[in-house]
Amino acid sequence: MKRFLICGLLSVFFLSGLCAGPFGLSMGMNLDEIRDACGGVRPQKAAEFDFDFGDDVYVISPEKTHSAFDVYFARVNENAGLYRIIAGADAIPDTDYGENVKNRFYSVAESISKTYGKPELTDAYRGERGLFDGASDWMTALTRGDRVLEALWLAESGQDLLPGDVAGIWLKAIGIYSGSSTSGYAGALVLRYDFANGAAVAEQEENVF
Repeated sequence: MKRFLICGLLSVFFLSGLCAGPFGLSMGMNLDEIRDACGGVRPQKAAEFDFDFGDDVYVISPEKTHSAFDVYFARVNENAGLYRIIAGADAIPDTDYGENVKNRFYSVAESISKTYGKPELTDAYRGERGLFDGASDWMTALTRGDRVLEALWLAESGQDLLPGDVAGIWLKAIGIYSGSSTSGYAGALVLRYDFANGAAVAEQEENVF
């Protein structure tokens, strides 16, 4: 169940001196530097854990973690170094109303906001009206993709980046089917940090065509 959840979560996203950033990591770190920042635990290819997310994706063990997340991934380019961090959470059992998921989401968003400012928040129903838009259908709609709960942090107008060379942050809640939940559904959070060097990595990949 946990492996299925993590794959579902992360499929949403995979399509000189160092200053510590999110989870104690910084843009451009190579694998040795990430290892040192993770207390000597070397990053391991995600493929070794049967996660098929690409050759540059590694499972990491940051020393600085958050209780809302239990698995961490880093995308590390051979030339640009660390350019993305993704944190995923195990299932959050919930009722039809989704109170546990919402509380966890807003708690994490508030913590991130203390460092990066207020996000662009989307908490809306986007499905067919009258179908699953009731309060008691909250988890059903989230699981179906009819409801969106996400927060996006971007640099303010006139600024290039967020603190720590961060180009953007995305926090998203998703719903999954769970037989262990009283409602039949559970929720989870996924959090992504994109560093400024990610644009160069994308350009490098586009230039091969």
